[in-house]
Amino acid sequence: MAIETLRSHLDGFYDDAVFGGRPEAVDTGLVAARHAQAVVDLARGKLLHARYLAADERPGDVPEELATFESASEGFAAVGDERGRGEAVLWLGLYHQVVRSDSEAALPFLESARDVAGGQRDDLTLSYAERHLGFHAWEAGRDADARAHLERSVELRRALDWPAGTAAALLALAEDEATHADATTAA
Repeated sequence: MAIETLRSHLDGFYDDAVFGGRPEAVDTGLVAARHAQAVVDLARGKLLHARYLAADERPGDVPEELATFESASEGFAAVGDERGRGEAVLWLGLYHQVVRSDSEAALPFLESARDVAGGQRDDLTLSYAERHLGFHAWEAGRDADARAHLERSVELRRALDWPAGTAAALLALAEDEATHADATTAA
């Protein structure tokens, strides 16, 4: 199992430092452990978010979820993992937008995630950022911007060959189109 491999890898730094006469292994091991913790924090936060989405009655706030995403972002930044930091920042934005229903608080996180993901060529994170920036634009009444973001999300997810993600992005695009059709019919 991957957990045992990780444990063995991290324990190796201790062994190298204490029994191998390589004290520099301590610093290397601490960085590796911090990096692993950031990965675990991000995964835990995403699982807590999945639980939130699946709940019959959603709580108004999930402080533990927010704390894991903040810890992940700090951990990735501490070890210089920009791609990981970009993904954690994205999830901070999703937390504010989805859990707290606060798109304005989410916006700087989503924009930062988009910029980092674009620079890191992380198209999966970029597809999420574009989709949720589309939702923000939609709520702000900027329909053309919303559509552009939603179309970009569909494009990225198709290129990733991710059918479930593409379906979610297409659904958002269809909702956008239906809203415009309803507005035109009502006028």
